[in-house]
Amino acid sequence: MILSFTKEFLFFKLYSVKDELSNLMFEAQNGNSKSYEILLHKISEIIRKYLNKRIFNKEELEDVLQEILISVHHARHTFNSERVFTPWLFGIARNQLNKFFSIVKKRKEVPLPEFDFIFKENEISENPKIILLKKKWLELPKKQRLVLEYLKYRGLSIKETSKLTGLSLSNVKVIAHRAYERLRNELNENE
Repeated sequence: MILSFTKEFLFFKLYSVKDELSNLMFEAQNGNSKSYEILLHKISEIIRKYLNKRIFNKEELEDVLQEILISVHHARHTFNSERVFTPWLFGIARNQLNKFFSIVKKRKEVPLPEFDFIFKENEISENPKIILLKKKWLELPKKQRLVLEYLKYRGLSIKETSKLTGLSLSNVKVIAHRAYERLRNELNENE
């Protein structure tokens, strides 16, 4: 009985948030600028959370967010206020995210993110294994460092890493395996 109540409550809460966004869009479509401002603020928060799991460069994330908001603005007349708002919104968001990934894929060189998780300025380790790991990390080829950072530090799946890097799924697996082997062998040799 408690489980049933919880599911119903969560559904009601989720539905009421979606219904609120639909109502705000309806009011915005009818010229209420305050409702439109509130809507844009709320969907900015929702979309930022969605993008935060997929884009790790904050500047690029903000660029994609702005593109999504612009697309919402241009397509606002197509929204049917009798429907739930979020599927319409996420359809736009997915399209813009796919455009972003296709641009990233076409780049000749994948941008290498900051590796602050390896070298924290205020953290100095005296552990010889960590010092050696940091040294060997820097010796890895760029692609191997990037793939490991996405998989291990950022916790992305192989599929997400593949999209971000423009590499095939099997290539991501091979690169990760080679990087693990190389680091493992280097650490074992120096024991």
